Amino acid sequence: GIGIAYPMDASLNDWVLSADNPVIPAAPANANHLDFRDPYVWKEGDTYYMVVGSGIRNNGGGTLFTYTSSDLIDWVNVPAIYSNENVSQAGTFWEMPYFNKINEEDYLLVVTPQFNAKPAETIYLIGAFDGSSFTPFENEPKRFEHLTRHLLSPAIGLDEANRLTYTGIIPEDRAVALQVKSGWRHTFSLPRVFRVLEDGKTLGHLPHPNLCRARKNEVSVVNRTIQTGTSFNIPEYQGIQSELYFKLYTFGVEKFNIQVFKNEASTQLTSITFDKVQNKLGINRVLSSTAQTVENNRSAPYYFNPNDTIEVRVFLDHSVLEIFVDKVVVMSARVYPSRGSELIDIINDSTSPIELLEFKAWDIVDKEVVSDIEVCEITHLPDNLYTTIKEINKETEKLHRVFPNPFEEKINIQFKHRGKDTSGSYFLYDVLGQAVLAGRYEDTSIISLKDFPEGIYFLSLFRNQQTELFKLNKRRPFR
Repeated sequence: GIGIAYPMDASLNDWVLSADNPVIPAAPANANHLDFRDPYVWKEGDTYYMVVGSGIRNNGGGTLFTYTSSDLIDWVNVPAIYSNENVSQAGTFWEMPYFNKINEEDYLLVVTPQFNAKPAETIYLIGAFDGSSFTPFENEPKRFEHLTRHLLSPAIGLDEANRLTYTGIIPEDRAVALQVKSGWRHTFSLPRVFRVLEDGKTLGHLPHPNLCRARKNEVSVVNRTIQTGTSFNIPEYQGIQSELYFKLYTFGVEKFNIQVFKNEASTQLTSITFDKVQNKLGINRVLSSTAQTVENNRSAPYYFNPNDTIEVRVFLDHSVLEIFVDKVVVMSARVYPSRGSELIDIINDSTSPIELLEFKAWDIVDKEVVSDIEVCEITHLPDNLYTTIKEINKETEKLHRVFPNPFEEKINIQFKHRGKDTSGSYFLYDVLGQAVLAGRYEDTSIISLKDFPEGIYFLSLFRNQQTELFKLNKRRPFR
């Protein structure tokens, strides 16, 4: 049954059970259902709604038993606001439903389905609600995380700044005997925020802005070239309770890995894998641990912008790995490294160099000493996931590479083919077409634009009797 408890005061430490419990003794009597658990309550006007996770026997699919009330005590069973009979996509039974407005008009449904022959995973749908039924904008649910099965049952709410915020369960991947021996299992993710992207059907994920309060001992590296076949490319930092930030320019790079939890012998490591040939992003845990745990290499489709930078934020916390890519997707995993596996590295598996434009790392402080002042709001959020390879400037046909774009303080100009002239001329125009800077550049040059305001600029390069034009976007530096 389902009951109510009331907090004794604002601290929420002490509670008292309602004398009216159970307010819902059991699932509807005529329902040929599986389980009946995890109520979620919200309010529309003067009416409270409650959905309870369940499923219909004999592969009838997941369903949300639905109730309404005016006082939270007396509940009336009404038709389910949503069910899904497609067991292969949406599972046989739903745990931990969340259903509420995600903007002024649309609603978000998040459930964690159980399946017949594979582990649980979290899925979501965005759609319309007319007061009695939920109609998704798409028939097929989307994965809540980029990789399935690594995050379960997100608990979603609004924080003090009205951001859509959640934490979820990052489940164990150790053998059960090791879990029992340790005396605990599973852990929560860090708090995250999310938003609806421009298509109105897809969520974009970010680490919560308040997480910068836990930083200390910053390490910074800028403008480092990562060549093919090299390793131990970031010797300046190591750690296993850390926040990492990478900004990489990878035009022409086919495959590369960011490695964490790595030892000096390179026999133990976890790789974040970037495959720009097959358009896949994933996590390789084959060498992650010597303990009895899951060892796998999993990836999912992801289209990279070939002419722009890739931004990656990584959070390490001993056995927890959380990765945010391009401010739109998140993936997580449990890994169990041995002591001493604390190195951070970038491995280039292509012939073209990787330009590490910026790397920042911080130790994460213990929760008792987290600051309560600084908040790092995240800006320059992309509107969409890429759905196909996009050639913004058709750069493969050009004589020059200009990067990064967007840029923050400076741009790099590289001439691809040495010609008769050893230098060229450049002109920078603002969005109104007025020239704001001019000069000469060599085969490889860096132009500082630190004091220029944010906005759109056009860079004209003249060399070997040819002119090329690049559209650039200046933005504020990452904090």
